[in-house]
Amino acid sequence: MAKLLSVKDRVLLSLAFLGDVFDEARLLGGLVPLNYEQLYGWVPPQYKRGNFYQAVSVLFKTGDIGRSAENGKAYLVLTNQGRKTVVRKFPMLQFARIKWDEIFTQVVFDIKEIDQKVRDVLRRKLLSLGFGRLQKSVYIIPHNIAQDVAEFIEAHHLENTVKVFRSKLVLGNPQELAERVWKISRLNKKYLRLLEDWERGKGLTGREREKLVRKLKSRLSEIVTTDPFLPKELLPSDWVGGKARKIVESLR
Repeated sequence: MAKLLSVKDRVLLSLAFLGDVFDEARLLGGLVPLNYEQLYGWVPPQYKRGNFYQAVSVLFKTGDIGRSAENGKAYLVLTNQGRKTVVRKFPMLQFARIKWDEIFTQVVFDIKEIDQKVRDVLRRKLLSLGFGRLQKSVYIIPHNIAQDVAEFIEAHHLENTVKVFRSKLVLGNPQELAERVWKISRLNKKYLRLLEDWERGKGLTGREREKLVRKLKSRLSEIVTTDPFLPKELLPSDWVGGKARKIVESLR
């Protein structure tokens, strides 16, 4: 999912999990950064600063984000409207909190090579919703978002080439399937390293602590864009994602 997210989506997801993003700025009718590295340090390096400026500007205009000041410093914050936008664009975040019914949503398609652009649009949509690739033209997700996909398919007139199913896994281990599709063990290691770095540095104070907190928040904002937020029934027994997110989210 990470490579497919727009700058706006990354800002929204980061704010949804981190609560706020440090934005050392003079509030003179706009964003005037004093320190580029602090402002852009958590933004993926493949994005240009101008793109980030533009994304933030659009999110202000749409009312998805706002500004908050504390101790003379400014912060970007997610508004109530922004929270609704996050839930609408990333439904897997709310489904991950619901007890799993053991049913997968599957999307199977057969789109000709000549329609590569159409196929790529469909794949991007599926990945943005949290689907994982099971086979070349088969994508699955453990959440019931079949209706969301059906609406997209109808809007793009793909009813004849794309099929959506809801079914249980008859043979095999669901956790093993999740590992194969979403590489959960790799993701768990990233969360674990985040926890280890916090444990090693949580005794720091002053500027050193502030530096560590900013670094951890930056890394968490990257990790959550690759997390499919699977139900706990599909996660390994040693899963530390939830713990790592709670700790970093609580840091100021």
